[in-house]
Amino acid sequence: MCGIFGFYGENPNKSLLVKSSKYLNHRGPDDYNYFFCPKNKIFISHSRLAIIDLKYGKQPMTSVCGNFCITFNGEIYNSNELKKQLLAKSYRFKTNNSDTEVLLNGFSEWREKLFRKINGMFALAIYDKKKGKLFLARDRFGQKPLFFVFKNNNFFFSSEIKPLFFYVKNDVNKLAVAKSLAYGFIPGTETIYKNIFKLKHGSYLEFDINKKKIVSSNYWKFRIKENKQFKKKEEILEEFSEVFSRSLKRTMISDVPVGVFLSGGIDSSIITYEAIKINSKIKTFNIGFSEITFDEKEYASIVSQFLNTQHYTKNFGINDLLKNIDKIFDKINEPILDPSLLPTYYLSKFTSKYVKVTLSGDGADELFGGYDTFRALKYAQIFENFFSNKTLNKFKKIADLLPVSDINMGIDFKIKRSLGGLGSGQSLWNPLWLAPGYIKEINHLFDCKYTNEEIYEDAVKLWNESKCKNLIEKTSEFYNNFYLSENILVKTDRASMLNSLEIRAPFLDNEVVDFAINLPSKFKINKDLLKLTYAKKLPKKILFRQKKGFGIPLIKWLKNLNFDDRALNFGNFNFQELRKIIANHERGGDFRLLLWSLFIYSKLKLTKENLV
Repeated sequence: MCGIFGFYGENPNKSLLVKSSKYLNHRGPDDYNYFFCPKNKIFISHSRLAIIDLKYGKQPMTSVCGNFCITFNGEIYNSNELKKQLLAKSYRFKTNNSDTEVLLNGFSEWREKLFRKINGMFALAIYDKKKGKLFLARDRFGQKPLFFVFKNNNFFFSSEIKPLFFYVKNDVNKLAVAKSLAYGFIPGTETIYKNIFKLKHGSYLEFDINKKKIVSSNYWKFRIKENKQFKKKEEILEEFSEVFSRSLKRTMISDVPVGVFLSGGIDSSIITYEAIKINSKIKTFNIGFSEITFDEKEYASIVSQFLNTQHYTKNFGINDLLKNIDKIFDKINEPILDPSLLPTYYLSKFTSKYVKVTLSGDGADELFGGYDTFRALKYAQIFENFFSNKTLNKFKKIADLLPVSDINMGIDFKIKRSLGGLGSGQSLWNPLWLAPGYIKEINHLFDCKYTNEEIYEDAVKLWNESKCKNLIEKTSEFYNNFYLSENILVKTDRASMLNSLEIRAPFLDNEVVDFAINLPSKFKINKDLLKLTYAKKLPKKILFRQKKGFGIPLIKWLKNLNFDDRALNFGNFNFQELRKIIANHERGGDFRLLLWSLFIYSKLKLTKENLV
């Protein structure tokens, strides 16, 4: 993994560009280099975490022909296959096995079509000297980040937001903040800053230096196939076993040791099962909690002993959270509201002492129906069909009377969440089930009059454009296009890269994803496909236990968190409403996700001044 940064524009200040780009050194502490051409007014830098071709894979890298220059963050799992195709076309290579040079020659041969051919995770920038163009691209799910600014004919790009504060004011985008409290993340291309944008996952951007013009295009989007080939169950299970085994062989390619995040859940256990075939001395890593309903050490130990891995574990508590939270948000300067950011950060920090690369189960829940919401769909449909909004609102008021439990995924939490999404139509079920705050609370906090349709326009558009008629498959499209790409993978990237650790997701291998897209929907509830495939290969206690998720005990910990509401520097922010929400929470209401989100915003210390 790495940090990439670049600039094109008038009067390039080399010393300032070097200084700002080095704010990404935590993403790549092994090496730093840059390409600078004052004549062409372009600067490209690279902070390297050396994983592949340690000696010759330095960047920015220039093509043998001298026309292309690349800075690239990620890993290309099918690099060898692409290289063979390019060698057959008489392309020359000066490195032994650098996937970076494969991208250079691949772009020379296929231009933008290259991005569709890549199996891996990436964010890259390629400078085409002859055509005077700069190309940016991100992988299909957006495992690697890329932000950009285009203002006053100056164009910047960066792996993270903070380096861009040297060049633009970080004025807050109020609508994006409201959306983040409604989704738990910011969908689409927006950020919480008005002048800073995300390159959308599965997209590329072309910046024409001469015309000072940007054109962007999607090259891939997660969509379920309509016309599927229905096979026998035994054939499907056998095929998945082979597909996933090949995925592990690709994602474990490395010139440094690779480990596995092992929670003892289904996803990480089957990854470990396949990884141990490739490396019998694989290291596995787990963290635990003192709160027993959140703790999974026991299950991780069962899998580790069953598969005979070299297992490492460590406890995580409230003191660790408080010690690290300021450090995290001082670096990233963007709201990552998922509470599991903290244990992911701490697990990454612990793991990075032993390995540079680790595997995670990201993507399994979204692809194979691991969330409670997939099981809730048929009940939601029944409720909305048989009960009026007036009756549903009565149910919600009754549910609010349930005592709040501080256990992980308590029944009170599930009931309130399920009912909270009903009454607004199918297109809003999923985003409302995830919402830290509902529209009424958000409007009171920001003195606004947003509607659900305005806040959730991205989700509604995706839902309405879907060609699927099956609710499970439409929900899978929502989770993969939004929750996975804009929340889970963002959290994973920032938490790991703050600790200079590369995380790879075997479930997001192209072949696995293509298999899931064509999978009958009956296998996409409760991850039945995974359980059936590995039923005779792993302990039943692991495969058929209830999902816990990688969370933290918010209800309990919020009692110990004192945040300065004066740090919430939004225009027209209603502090009186915030104190009212806090008081309601203390009296037994459940506002854990909303209060946690506002706590994170207080740690960002947003102002209209540069934060550098």
